Amino acid sequence: MMLMTFDSTTKSRRTALRVALITLAGCHWGCSSEEGDDPKSTDGPTSNTSLSSGTTSSAVGSTASTNTSGTSGGMSVTSSATSSASSTLGGSTTGTIGTTGQITGGPGNTASTGQGGAGSSTTATTDTGGNGNGAGGTTSTGSTTGGGVEVLPSAGCSNGNASPSLNLPNNTLFSFPPAYDGTTPVPVVLAYHAAGNPNTQLKDRYGDDLQDKYLVLYPKSDGNGWTDGDLPKVDAMFNTLTNDACIDENRVFATGHSSGAQFIVQQLCAGETRYRAIAPVASSKYCNSWNPVPALVIHGIGDAERSWDPNGDEDIVPYRESNGCEASSTEYPVDGCMSGSTQVDPGCVEFSGCGTQTIWCKHNDPQYGTSHHGMPCFSDSLIPEFFGSF
Repeated sequence: MMLMTFDSTTKSRRTALRVALITLAGCHWGCSSEEGDDPKSTDGPTSNTSLSSGTTSSAVGSTASTNTSGTSGGMSVTSSATSSASSTLGGSTTGTIGTTGQITGGPGNTASTGQGGAGSSTTATTDTGGNGNGAGGTTSTGSTTGGGVEVLPSAGCSNGNASPSLNLPNNTLFSFPPAYDGTTPVPVVLAYHAAGNPNTQLKDRYGDDLQDKYLVLYPKSDGNGWTDGDLPKVDAMFNTLTNDACIDENRVFATGHSSGAQFIVQQLCAGETRYRAIAPVASSKYCNSWNPVPALVIHGIGDAERSWDPNGDEDIVPYRESNGCEASSTEYPVDGCMSGSTQVDPGCVEFSGCGTQTIWCKHNDPQYGTSHHGMPCFSDSLIPEFFGSF
């Protein structure tokens, strides 16, 4: 501090100095600056909810014994160091106390929930609401990843176990990503098989496209297909994942085919809110609305297994309305592919005015015999890409 002297006879200068010092002290402490089954009858016996849970591994047919973690090995975690001080994109998670960040874009608004971040340079209070894209600053609890939502480590991260034993419902297959270390939270995908298919169906389909980056679970329905009697399995899987594995609870995704897609809808209708985003293939309507969730909805044109809604025009309505979308849409570019001798047009659009992203793909892939009910060839890459954007 510089010591300044004044003529002792100059009272006005002393007074001015006193005022200046008081002003400076007050500003130092007080100033501030600026996301083939008729719903009326499933395509298989409606087995119920016997939840004998057991430790399973990533080998087909594992049971409720004492297997360990299947293929251990890790993943490139999607977390980055870009948390936000003034968050944006009106989203699904509650922000936390943040510190001043250097951010681009317009000022953020304070709200009760929100995602990620852009806004003016501020000292954050509750990190929520706002407009714009981008990220900046830091928060007091961690980093953000794609989509600007903060990473939420599960309780299992405190275990530090790189090869955990997961006590999952019987016959659940699972696979850890190669870089899994037990302390870095990883995203999760729950993949629900179609009726009449083993739970290796989607494991064989997606393979490394998902397993390289996600902890993937392939549960098995009690019966031929999924029913609401299988709903307790979902809670059992979430409980094990959060307590025994190190996951990012803000990034749990769901995909499913046919009965598996319908099961995702049944969960949403029952109030499920733990999925960050969903990608159902060949689902159908069970209720009129649910809590908003980003959705990639895939449906064949002329789906013979959905005779009451062959083009998915009824199926898409609850997704669109739940997410606050307008009926209008714009093209969502997705590369076509060959399915046998058929050149497949994905036919994807993104709805306008949505509170959260909603994509609908009406395709012409004739898979599942010639029923147009199968998983189209472009879904192998599009679904992992969609999940990766969050």
